[in-house]
Amino acid sequence: MSGFGIRSAVCVGAASLCVGLALSSAVARADVSFKGKTVRMIVGSPPGGGTDLGARLFARFLGKYLPDSPVIVVQNIPGAGGIKVMNYMVQQVAPDGLTLIAGSSSQIVPDVILKNKAVAYDPTKFEFIGGVAATGTVTVANKEAMARMEKTGTPIVVAQVGGVRTGAQMALFAAEYLGWKIKWVSGYQGTAALTLAVLKGEADLTDTAGLANLRPLIEDSRFAPVVQAGIYVGGKLTRRNEFPNTPTISELVQPKLKTDLEREAFASWERTIQLGKFFALPPNTPKEYVEAYRKAYKRLNDDAEFRKAAVVQLDDDYQLMTAEESQEVVDALARTPDRDLEFLIHLRVKYGLPADEEKKDKSKKNKS
Repeated sequence: MSGFGIRSAVCVGAASLCVGLALSSAVARADVSFKGKTVRMIVGSPPGGGTDLGARLFARFLGKYLPDSPVIVVQNIPGAGGIKVMNYMVQQVAPDGLTLIAGSSSQIVPDVILKNKAVAYDPTKFEFIGGVAATGTVTVANKEAMARMEKTGTPIVVAQVGGVRTGAQMALFAAEYLGWKIKWVSGYQGTAALTLAVLKGEADLTDTAGLANLRPLIEDSRFAPVVQAGIYVGGKLTRRNEFPNTPTISELVQPKLKTDLEREAFASWERTIQLGKFFALPPNTPKEYVEAYRKAYKRLNDDAEFRKAAVVQLDDDYQLMTAEESQEVVDALARTPDRDLEFLIHLRVKYGLPADEEKKDKSKKNKS
């Protein structure tokens, strides 16, 4: 056989092989099926919290749009602020398309993934299905206390759980760049306790994101929203629909930033408030399963029943994020420079908040 004939035979054989592989791949994609199978959606927090309730909402509807409509059951594996379940996903879960995680921002923020030695996972390696934009923390203050602070310099009392929460960091930026005089009262157990403290007059200012928790404050004439984190829509943070007249912290602070370090550190912090909840499969899940989940997730907002339930369960102005948008935010968080983190920690120390939440928690356990 001539050289040309050999080359022709090889080319024909290679072409046949390529066609065969393409057909096999197409068949594999078409054959993704969940018939007779149960899917687990794992949550790293106890039942009843925001992440858990959101997970149960998505579990009700996501399976409806997967091939053969499998039942999705929610399993709670709380521990270490969600680190335990993320480690579990990479160390013990088979990447077979039958287990996914419903996570929250606390599991992917730079303080955790870059500084916490208990972390055994790289969030950028997960196969993201989609996310929910952070609802947008709103800071509410006693109007008389704010007026008094501005007139006489009397500090406002800020009720807070800890130093790394969004609202705490917003107050730090306000102190550093807007001239707020603040006095911290930390150690409250959660949003309900914070709200009660302000209503009772124990504190002048607090923050939360959920409208159900905000309404008792904003419907009371003594209080008013003064600043918000904003909600991530169309690639940028913007004012929430429910609070169109309340400026975002970015609007107020960005014009005050003078150095490259200040601007870069603030931009790094802004990324931590973009993604509120996420849904992801473990690393190395077959692409055909990843694509099936992503297609199902994209169909949720076309479901009138889902939208109706989401307004109640998530919030009136909830925003779904695509897999690509979620991945982009997580990748950016993982690239956060140490100097940006150190700058934010410096602000905590300067204004009397714990620099390291992990050390603070260990100290409390050792004393108990």
